[in-house]
Amino acid sequence: MPEEFDYIVVGAGAAGCVLAERLSANPAVRVALIEAGRGDRHPLHAFPMLTGYYYRRKSDNWFFNTVPQKALNDRTSFWPRGKRLGGSSIFNGMVYARGNAGDYNQWAQLGNTGWSYEDVLPYFKKNERHVNGESELHGGDGLVDVTPARPKNPLTQAFVQAGIQAGYRSIDDLNGPDVAGVGYYDFNMKRGRRSNSAGALLKSLNTRKNLQLIDNALVTGIVIENGAATGVAYVRGGEKVTLSARREVVLSAGAVGSPHILMLSGIGNPGHLKSVGIAPVHDLNGVGQNLIDHLDAFIKMAAIGEISLLRELRVDRIVTSVARAFTLGTGPVSESPISAGGYFRSREGLEYPDLQAFFVPLIISGASVWLPYTKRAKTVAGQHGYSLRIGPIRPQSRGRITLASPDPSAAPIIDPGYLSDPEDLNATVAGLKIARRILAQKAFEPFRREELAPGQGVTSDAELSDYVRATADTVYHPVGSARMGNDSMAVVDARLRVHGIRNLRVADASIMPTISSGNTNAPTMMIAEKAADMIHQDAKR
Repeated sequence: MPEEFDYIVVGAGAAGCVLAERLSANPAVRVALIEAGRGDRHPLHAFPMLTGYYYRRKSDNWFFNTVPQKALNDRTSFWPRGKRLGGSSIFNGMVYARGNAGDYNQWAQLGNTGWSYEDVLPYFKKNERHVNGESELHGGDGLVDVTPARPKNPLTQAFVQAGIQAGYRSIDDLNGPDVAGVGYYDFNMKRGRRSNSAGALLKSLNTRKNLQLIDNALVTGIVIENGAATGVAYVRGGEKVTLSARREVVLSAGAVGSPHILMLSGIGNPGHLKSVGIAPVHDLNGVGQNLIDHLDAFIKMAAIGEISLLRELRVDRIVTSVARAFTLGTGPVSESPISAGGYFRSREGLEYPDLQAFFVPLIISGASVWLPYTKRAKTVAGQHGYSLRIGPIRPQSRGRITLASPDPSAAPIIDPGYLSDPEDLNATVAGLKIARRILAQKAFEPFRREELAPGQGVTSDAELSDYVRATADTVYHPVGSARMGNDSMAVVDARLRVHGIRNLRVADASIMPTISSGNTNAPTMMIAEKAADMIHQDAKR
């Protein structure tokens, strides 16, 4: 007989770790958490400045790529997705951004009762352990640490001053309900190290006998019997295993993984499922549809002097900085390179900002580790600079995830549909103009050389549009592919139950009906906190 659990959570990412931790807090239930990758943590993942290195490595990474995007000159985008305990939070940028009140009020207005800003704020607070403690907007004893950035690089400080000089508000807390302006981001960090829900889960794994982590296990499908989810099938070390769920199965495999598993289980558009050799079990046309992601473009500037983070990429300095970070929790490796940014309106009349910016004290492309006294070292002095990324955070474009094969180990087909709605291109062009205005302010005069990209000669809307099509890329925030709602294309209801299948929920970024206005890790953990409460409530009925 299959081993039995009360709850089986699939995916040990940001959401799955929260769910497993919260559900297993009840000692009367048994909880299994299934993860395709390893069930431990890599010590170097903890350091913020190493993020860019690790998300480009194939280890611990599904390493997806999109199909060619017509509106991006048929370019593909690299989509790193975490494949280890912690999911993509093992190498994300750690920016703690909730979005704004309008995001969640819109979810409620779409018919999703219980998802207004007033409804979700308590769950953001429940998840958060803010360095400054409990307040009206922040939590003080949650699962994940939150610390405001305190950047020391003068370029980053100049950006905030330049934003104020350009006429934008200085925002002390970029996680308030109205965040139009510039400021320093909050981060999922403590004492210079990454903090994520995996850390909280590991503590519980060591103390709770009712919680079991099954790692290195590739889920092949959900077991459906008589219209209800009764278990999960997976392969581990070549062995096929089935677990039984007495109460519920919860998918938390992310915006790519959750619809992928639903379709492998025969839940989705029947025509598509048949076309790849899967027998339909339940018709649900919205599975894999409504895929949304953030896309941005950038302005790159050359800098006067050796002032950018490029100086910290010298090999001996990195070694020293890592040692300092390990022992003291301080130094360049312990600080995020994207500490400052802001939220802006692309045009007048918008109630909430529709653009987000990230300032980087480094030229985004081309930066790499270098050795002193080498040929590369001779060119480094002339490669110092800074970048400002900006793009629409309420995009109208929609894409889809579909199956390429019935083989669970085969990557699905990812088509984000970038810029398929022309409004997103218009907003990005407007964002580049805002970025240029900020970078032209007096605060940057001591550091500014020439504009490297798109270049001073690129000025018209048509030229800027061509630049966006040639260079814009993902911000790694996919959501929406198993969206919440009550219409024919919705996948889950407001309590995150899959329409038409009993005892099956989805609780991760895929349920977002529209994307949150900012980085998506914090809203994903909020969704998991709320899902855990709903599961507890429903179990008592």
